Amino acid sequence: MKRIHQWTTKTITVMIVLILIKSLIFYGYTAELARASILLGTLAWMSFLMLLFWIVFRGKFFLLYCIISCILFVDFIYFQYFGFLPSVKELIHVGQVGAVRESIMYVLNPISFIFIVDLIPTGLYLRKKTLRASEGTVRKPGYPDTLVTIILLISLLIPFSSEALQPYFVFNRYGVFAYHMFDLVRAIPGVDRGIEVDERVS
Repeated sequence: MKRIHQWTTKTITVMIVLILIKSLIFYGYTAELARASILLGTLAWMSFLMLLFWIVFRGKFFLLYCIISCILFVDFIYFQYFGFLPSVKELIHVGQVGAVRESIMYVLNPISFIFIVDLIPTGLYLRKKTLRASEGTVRKPGYPDTLVTIILLISLLIPFSSEALQPYFVFNRYGVFAYHMFDLVRAIPGVDRGIEVDERVS
């Protein structure tokens, strides 16, 4: 029978704590205001992403951890140079401008490596601490889990349409994960024109 690695409460907790620590470091350098809503938004979106990766990607949580770490790394570098967070549309063009790419490397802050320096040792630690189990003994997501994930996603998306926020205001109010989800939604052809932005909302 196929042998797979089963996540434990301890290993998932370690990964969540590391993500929160990195997020707090990131907010310490980038967020204009210290709001409880930023932390709550980060926790809520992280819960959704954990459920999503459990259901869609069969619990590949370390892959999620690597993606989040790399996003924070890129966001931090981009913010250090431009003073705001990147969008999907902007990142597509940055790599095509050699001068911009060289300038970003010039102002590269050593602190930015905090977000990625632990990936290999953390991966080795988590692999060592996860339990070896047969495929039949691992709990798989069911319909209730999928339903909870969908309801959570809808709840998290409601503020985007009801408050008509600018992208950066989304970050300052709900955190970096909400910002990127909002940015992805706006990147869908035709969606951006249907979103009314209120310049006064902060």
